[in-house]
Amino acid sequence: MQRPISRRFLLCALLMLLPVPVTALLCRGYTPSRLDTSNLPVWENRLPQAAPLCHRDALMAAEPGKNRISDYSQRDLMLQTDENQLLRGAEQRHRGNAAAAGLWLETACAWGRENRALREKQDRVAERLMSTQCDDGFLGVRATSTRWTARDTAAQTDCLRGLLAYYAQTHRPAAIFAALSAADRLLSEHPSDPSLVFPLTRLYQVTSDARYLRLARRQSQSKLSDGLGLCALYEAAGRSDYLTKAQRTWSESKSSPALTAELLLLTGRPQYAAALNDATHTGPEMLRMACTRTPRGFVINTAGNCAGEFPGVSLAQQTVTGKGRVITMRAAKPKAFTLQVFMPAGPPAQAQVQVRVNGTLQKTEDKPGGYITLVRRWRNGDVVSIQAAKSPPILKKSLVS
Repeated sequence: MQRPISRRFLLCALLMLLPVPVTALLCRGYTPSRLDTSNLPVWENRLPQAAPLCHRDALMAAEPGKNRISDYSQRDLMLQTDENQLLRGAEQRHRGNAAAAGLWLETACAWGRENRALREKQDRVAERLMSTQCDDGFLGVRATSTRWTARDTAAQTDCLRGLLAYYAQTHRPAAIFAALSAADRLLSEHPSDPSLVFPLTRLYQVTSDARYLRLARRQSQSKLSDGLGLCALYEAAGRSDYLTKAQRTWSESKSSPALTAELLLLTGRPQYAAALNDATHTGPEMLRMACTRTPRGFVINTAGNCAGEFPGVSLAQQTVTGKGRVITMRAAKPKAFTLQVFMPAGPPAQAQVQVRVNGTLQKTEDKPGGYITLVRRWRNGDVVSIQAAKSPPILKKSLVS
């Protein structure tokens, strides 16, 4: 006959197990399970304190959004480019431009990877380019002689920049390994080439290898330094003299939309927005810089049709006949922030500008060639219209004899 369990034993076992749920309840706020986080009390759902801004975040005042623009002719032109023609110079010695694949890849990656056809073409061009890399890091068919020409150096630099742009979009290890091998090979042949400032700085930002930053700083002392490289150094090192030198480079030659867009991103000055808005062939740059987010709010840097998407907020600008520029706001919840809209200079901007929010006229300062600033608590569906006011008729004085 089995002996029954005593009540004293059951009571002792219950007292020993009682601290377990109490301890779990107390510790749940520190190590919640993935299933229990939705049921936590309010004080346990508090977000951790934000980490202090790193040096690059403190400098990068503007953050590009997920932009769309109305003109995709450049993207379509890149889709029509013959891949075999692009890679002929890398796959066959002296049969084409060895830098063509890298140049195409850098520009194509600026359009992002949303378009399926362009995305697949980027992958094919990058894979074929990386497959031509020699054991020592040289991209393409290596010459029989060991001496490099200026054309070889330029081609290797452009291909390196193309691979870095491709890695920034895909984060594929093969791309950064190929870029590192190509950079080391370039440095062994040309340790003091000013055209390497930009790719070396980008390599430092990706790998945190101080050797590349040290070499980029040394090569930036040349008078022939690339403005983009100086901007990258300013982001990485934080020295204002790099930005000043980049601005001086831009003022001497304003033909680089990429440098214009980078300076607009770093400084937010309207002169760069005006130059970018007036420049031709700025598809990738305008796609990147059409709408940006700053610590204060959002900025629209172009007068053309565009749309920008950010977490919780999206902006869409289009020109409507009879209404001027119309900006529609989409917000997940009401939010107070500043909206700045670029107003290009010129004959249309010389007239008085009327700004309305949901039909209500706003008091703003006319800033041709600058920004109109609107501060309010924005809601979903808010509409901003910007239109030049009709000038009053000119009264002619009658001549009295």
